[in-house]
Amino acid sequence: MKIISGNTKGDIVIEQDTLLLGNVEGNIRVLPGQNFS
Repeated sequence: MKIISGNTKGDIVIEQDTLLLGNVEGNIRVLPGQNFS
């Protein structure tokens, strides 16, 4: 797993083919890959 710290309140977490982006508003975007509960 590769964790990249961004200049926003949320960090960018990249795990295999799953891309999880956190922005300043705290919204989470999940790209097609693994399902989260």
